[in-house]
Amino acid sequence: MPPVSQFGTICAAKPTRIGAGDRAFPKSAVTAGYADGWVVVRHDIVNGKTRNASVVASSPSLFEPAALRVVVSMEYAETVSVTQCVLPIVFRLE
Repeated sequence: MPPVSQFGTICAAKPTRIGAGDRAFPKSAVTAGYADGWVVVRHDIVNGKTRNASVVASSPSLFEPAALRVVVSMEYAETVSVTQCVLPIVFRLE
């Protein structure tokens, strides 16, 4: 994975909750023979909720939908508001 900082400011805010099961390894990746992959997602946090999530880089691209589900499921303290932060999501088959 390339340095995440080349895509923007890495999100320093820590989520208070991540939706259960959202980090599951994509079945489509298993079928395609991949053991790992990564996605960099840019998003905003508004009053503790993830907004405007979009993929800025990935390898391979079939991990993108799963990574977006992970980021969208994240919740932060209600007082947290940050724009245009980037977050790397790494998937490894175990």
